[in-house]
Amino acid sequence: IFEQRTKRDDERRLADTDDFSAKWGWYSVIYNLSNGDVTKINEVTRLNANQCFTFLCYSKDLNSMQNNGTSI
Repeated sequence: IFEQRTKRDDERRLADTDDFSAKWGWYSVIYNLSNGDVTKINEVTRLNANQCFTFLCYSKDLNSMQNNGTSI
């Protein structure tokens, strides 16, 4: 909470995030859809891509609304 952060620290964190995304790519999507449950990965990979992307878009919009204090 009380740490001193510099612009360089923020840039380093962004670079780490970019490196993580580049390394794991689509696996992060599968991980999110399976709620981090390795036993559900096969089920997720059998789903229709349209169904997955619609779910992810809905989840992103819902999280955004909740973070802004908006309820549905």
